[in-house]
Amino acid sequence: MKANFPPDCLAFQTGEALQLATGGRLCATPHYVKVEPGRATASPVSRETFALFMQPNVDEMIGEGETFGQFSKRIFSRHYEENLSP
Repeated sequence: MKANFPPDCLAFQTGEALQLATGGRLCATPHYVKVEPGRATASPVSRETFALFMQPNVDEMIGEGETFGQFSKRIFSRHYEENLSP
């Protein structure tokens, strides 16, 4: 999914835990960075990164019936379980 932003704006990528904690008022942003071939020289594209991780207590309820710890286990399993060696 590609999101377009005006040149004079900043975009922030938020995570799924924040989406759950806010009841969907803030939405998780799919990660997508791509510069079309030839565009970088014609019109420079800048991507700056500033990581700020805010993590609730593992026992904090962040969604309906789910703690942050349970959420983390579910997400890690989804992303990493298939890549782990037996």
